[in-house]
Amino acid sequence: MYSCLTSTVLVFLFSLVKADQINIVQPSSSSVYHANDKLSIDYNIHSMGMTRIWSTSVTLTYIDSNQTIEGFPRLPYKSSDEKKVNGTWTIPSNISNGTYYLSVAANVTYPCSESHNGKPPYKQCKDTVYQRSTFTILNSV
Repeated sequence: MYSCLTSTVLVFLFSLVKADQINIVQPSSSSVYHANDKLSIDYNIHSMGMTRIWSTSVTLTYIDSNQTIEGFPRLPYKSSDEKKVNGTWTIPSNISNGTYYLSVAANVTYPCSESHNGKPPYKQCKDTVYQRSTFTILNSV
């Protein structure tokens, strides 16, 4: 009986542990943009739980060559900032046609077992999580 009760309590507690989340608002997935368009970049950080996002940076990558686009705004977030980050970028006229992804990389910390067995003592571990939005850029209208 006690093992069943203990299992129920553990399942309940694990269901309460959540991580902060990144929500990319713009550019929306599957959108199509053209050279010289102003690309709106908007993302939000939602505080949800024990895995905390402390800072972020944004990159734009051309999928065909896995090339990071130079000159793209990093739009960093720090935990002391507002939970919304936004900016704009004018798409250069010489950019290649194709599929791109905007990636928000977030530095996170979370409580973890020093001995990696789930038991005390605990410490703060670090990791990086990513959220991406994929869209298309075309040079011709």
